[in-house]
Amino acid sequence: MAEALGIEHLTEISGGEAVWAFLTPLIVFAVFFVLQIVLPARRVTGYVKDRDTGEPRNYRLNGLLVFVIAHIVWAFEIGGLPRDWFYRSSLWAVVGGTVFCAIFAVWSVFTQPPGEIQNPWLALWEGRSQELQLFNNRIDIKMWWYVVGGTMLSLNALSGAAWHHGQFGGDANPGIYLYAAFWTFYTFDYFIWERVQLYTY
Repeated sequence: MAEALGIEHLTEISGGEAVWAFLTPLIVFAVFFVLQIVLPARRVTGYVKDRDTGEPRNYRLNGLLVFVIAHIVWAFEIGGLPRDWFYRSSLWAVVGGTVFCAIFAVWSVFTQPPGEIQNPWLALWEGRSQELQLFNNRIDIKMWWYVVGGTMLSLNALSGAAWHHGQFGGDANPGIYLYAAFWTFYTFDYFIWERVQLYTY
């Protein structure tokens, strides 16, 4: 089936690489979590009100800085991560990402008070809390996941372009580079206007 889909090259990784590929999303989530906590950020008032105080919640926004640093790390292969890794690992990473996101979803719902929604399946669909913030509101879960998703959209496109260049060199399709450049610009612009994401419920 992989051959029919033209993705057989994505199955050509070793068993050890498959394990790392499966764990890649978890590692990415962890690294971005640390970056968002330790890097400087601007404080912005949102529209969701804190249930305890009745006041609008404050957010630390540093997605653009995290985005730039992640791209520098990728471009210079800091830490030994090959530029084409996100592309080559994509099949196993999708499996790992699905598993870890399912675990995160269950955690984020069932660690909150039941409220009006008693049915657990409906609770997973509707959610139980508008906001989840950790470490004295230093990190907001929704904004953390936005930063991971937006940055990885760009890095996955760039990683695919790096793999394509490595395979075809001078015969590479310039459309692949244009595609990667488009997604990188799109997500860069996305983070310039990061505050807008506070209003996307």
